[in-house]
Amino acid sequence: MNGMKMNENEAKRVRERSANFTADEKILLLNLISKLKSVIECKKTDQITSKEKDLAWDNIQNEFQMCSKVYRTKESIKKFYENKKRDTRKAAAADRAEKFKTGGGQIEDTLKFSDPTLELTMAIMNKKSVSGLHNPFDDDLSEENVNVGDALNLNNDELLFVFEEDKEMAEQSPPSTPNETPVSSTRKRIHEKDDWASYKAVDLKKQTSCKLRQPKANWTSRRRPVVTESGNLALQYEKLAEVKAEIANEQLTSIKEEKTERGLKLEILKLEKEQKLLKFKQLKEEIELKNQSFQLDIQSKQLDIEIKKLQLEYFSKKAT
Repeated sequence: MNGMKMNENEAKRVRERSANFTADEKILLLNLISKLKSVIECKKTDQITSKEKDLAWDNIQNEFQMCSKVYRTKESIKKFYENKKRDTRKAAAADRAEKFKTGGGQIEDTLKFSDPTLELTMAIMNKKSVSGLHNPFDDDLSEENVNVGDALNLNNDELLFVFEEDKEMAEQSPPSTPNETPVSSTRKRIHEKDDWASYKAVDLKKQTSCKLRQPKANWTSRRRPVVTESGNLALQYEKLAEVKAEIANEQLTSIKEEKTERGLKLEILKLEKEQKLLKFKQLKEEIELKNQSFQLDIQSKQLDIEIKKLQLEYFSKKAT
């Protein structure tokens, strides 16, 4: 029985295998991923970026399902992309191994893949993390030099250094006006965002808004100390001491007044207590006197009853 249960559990755990991706589906999916490669290929692992990546994968899945007939889960799409990245790295490593073979001559600096999906994956990935930096020496010398960063001259006479990855992102989104640079257009889109939940630490490097800027005409070259005479300082200290003494005297008088008020309240309470005790004693005495008078009345009435009894006996005997 236990063996049967184990087999049933193992059968349930087996993942149902979906249909293979067709060539058109692969190209479509990689094109969709390339649109959001700046989010998906981000190396940060904080909470905000992970949330952005989840949203990006959801968008990719929705767009893919609109064009595909076969239903694909988000996990299967991510798995396909990870496998393609692995295959691309393998192909790049094989190409790099071919470069180190002997034979002479100048090598070609571009990777050539037989599969077009690998070329699309290579365009999405960071090329430096796959093939490394270009070597400008010996047989690895190429015609193109490595550009670490380009300086773009902005409208406000500010120099902003943009690395190659940021430059690719700026080139993908053309500016709205002819006088606007790609970097200023991306910065403008960031300013237009109202969702503060996706605000990052990198956004602190943005240019300060016009409302928060202070014109340089109001700036001072350095902070100069104010020279004051010693006599003025002495007078200021004397005034300060007098003010402090007045405050202390006022506090003392207020404390004394509070003490006197408390003493008066205590005396009033004592007098009220004594008056209540006197009233209690008076009431007690009145009650005792009333009890005594009541008992005397009872005794007098009893005597009257006995006298009447004696009179009745006397008259009854006399009548007989």
